[in-house]
Amino acid sequence: MASATKHKARDTRIDLLDVSWSGFKRMLKVRGERRSPRIWYLDGSLTLVSPSMPHELFAERFGTFVQEVTLGLDRPCIPLGSVTLARSGMGAAVEPDKSFYLDHAEDLRGTTELDLEVNPPPDLIIEVVVTHGAKQAMTIYRRLGVPEVWVCTRKRLRIFLRGADGRYEESETSGAFPSLKASEIFSWIDQPPLMLMNDWQSRLRAWVRDELAPRVRGEERRDGE
Repeated sequence: MASATKHKARDTRIDLLDVSWSGFKRMLKVRGERRSPRIWYLDGSLTLVSPSMPHELFAERFGTFVQEVTLGLDRPCIPLGSVTLARSGMGAAVEPDKSFYLDHAEDLRGTTELDLEVNPPPDLIIEVVVTHGAKQAMTIYRRLGVPEVWVCTRKRLRIFLRGADGRYEESETSGAFPSLKASEIFSWIDQPPLMLMNDWQSRLRAWVRDELAPRVRGEERRDGE
């Protein structure tokens, strides 16, 4: 059984019910190496999402933002984009908008194929929500043990940190980047939609160098006293 919804922003979502894990794997094979549609799977429910232009603009800015911050702060980072995250025993799989290994970046050294039965999940996931909710994806991330998820709508960014009980709690600041607040991150993402990326990225790089990096060094010195 399937239903499809198309929105003004041209996001398209198709939901399929009663799909087996092998059916999910066949869908991945049929789609091949194409980026779209992205596929989520949870307890027999399979969702296909084709993102719109506004969605992709936000997602690309987030990817650049995190990489500029890690570069400026000299943090290890392995960006894996929309890599398929799946665990058959948990009946859960998802392809996020952006995914990053930060604290566990060294654990992936030499890895050519991600296997969450062996490898840890990404340290940071980013979900951009334009016309669909993130509830299903958050359930999947909780099962997979992802420690931090950023959920961004057109109006704000929300940061969720996974607690010891496995539940997500909203946080004003990032766990991966404690010096960054959700509102500050969003102020960089929420720029005119057709701003040239190189102009935006140049300003971001200067801000990381001149403001964020000195702030982080100052906080580290205070913590070490």
